[in-house]
Amino acid sequence: MSPRKKTAPKKQSTNPMQKGPPPIRIIKTEKCPSLSGKTTLSYGIGINHQQEIFLRILSSSKGGVVNPQWVAIADVVGHLITMPEFASLALSHFFKGRSANNAAFLLAVLAAEGVVIPSKIKERCFDLQDVRPFTEEMIALAAEEPEEQKPVRKRRPPQPKISNQTA
Repeated sequence: MSPRKKTAPKKQSTNPMQKGPPPIRIIKTEKCPSLSGKTTLSYGIGINHQQEIFLRILSSSKGGVVNPQWVAIADVVGHLITMPEFASLALSHFFKGRSANNAAFLLAVLAAEGVVIPSKIKERCFDLQDVRPFTEEMIALAAEEPEEQKPVRKRRPPQPKISNQTA
């Protein structure tokens, strides 16, 4: 018999109210085509309490694995700003050990939002654009009051029966 591995006890937070990073509030959900145009992607854009903007892929119409983790726009832009042109492979390090499609899906979302545009020189490559219009639009969207959601009834109430008899 092999000896059991001892695991260190999990560290408890000293602040019982703190349960992880501050939440990201979804401010926009949208759909766009993938780079190949063969599938439709659903994605979300969110913002945290520090006005940092995040993206995440929600689903692909062809199914398959997508990584729904949030990716900070500032991190993506900081990574791409040094590259004159890039392909989806440049975004693969944001999804280490995940599905190979996620980098291309993220690039498709960035293109749909106008953050990147196709290169005029190299096929399958993209150029980073000025991110300020996108970030300003998202911050303005976040500042809007969310619409109050009304409860949705699962069933309609029964309709009164109409008789054909007239009195």
